[in-house]
Amino acid sequence: EPSGGKPIVVFCTTEHDVAHITEAIGAGANEYLLKPFDRDIVEAKFAEAGLSERLRLRENKRAPKAPFLFVLESRS
Repeated sequence: EPSGGKPIVVFCTTEHDVAHITEAIGAGANEYLLKPFDRDIVEAKFAEAGLSERLRLRENKRAPKAPFLFVLESRS
């Protein structure tokens, strides 16, 4: 909630069907990310959603197919 209003929703999916993406946006998603995730695109999408100052991308050594983790730090 960067502006103190409604929560920001970022839809992360493997679904590439335009109808499903449209449905997610219609249901309230502010942004969407498609797998495989690209670090630069993740950072850009979170910046567009006003969340870049809270986003931390961390290396994920446990899962080779998921090279990094999305971590949103709390405001407190």
